[in-house]
Amino acid sequence: MDPGLVYDITSNDYVKFLCGIGYGLKVIQVITRSPVRCPVKKPLPENLNYPSLVALLPSSAKGVATKTFIRTVTNVGPPNSVYRVKVESQPKGVTVSVKPSLLVFTPAIRKRSFVVTMTADSRNLEVGQSGALFGSLSWTDGKHVVRSPIVVTQIRPL
Repeated sequence: MDPGLVYDITSNDYVKFLCGIGYGLKVIQVITRSPVRCPVKKPLPENLNYPSLVALLPSSAKGVATKTFIRTVTNVGPPNSVYRVKVESQPKGVTVSVKPSLLVFTPAIRKRSFVVTMTADSRNLEVGQSGALFGSLSWTDGKHVVRSPIVVTQIRPL
């Protein structure tokens, strides 16, 4: 196994995710079997450090809607590596931008964060029969390809 980059995640990341989706402390403690605290500021569930990127856009929105995701990858490959991003199969009607577009790793710097922004105009968004649009982004250093699937869908508010 030689993945190049990994999306590290800890049990605390999952606790923040559960807090972000509205789980109460008692329910989370049943899952973790230990006392937990939710951050004062409610975490955004879309920032769970997971490779997949899912943008849930409100169907009631008229015009442009934007979702932003923060991800952190850890280099487990050669210490002096440079990865370039490529957005592949960009979902139709959705603009996907990634900053920075280059991740530079050194022996001293093994972790790098990046921000993915998806912008969609509801007037041009065609989700089709599946109810979703699909794409991906990949980080590559010439040897490794680290792919993250992208899903964009519209939801009706409850």
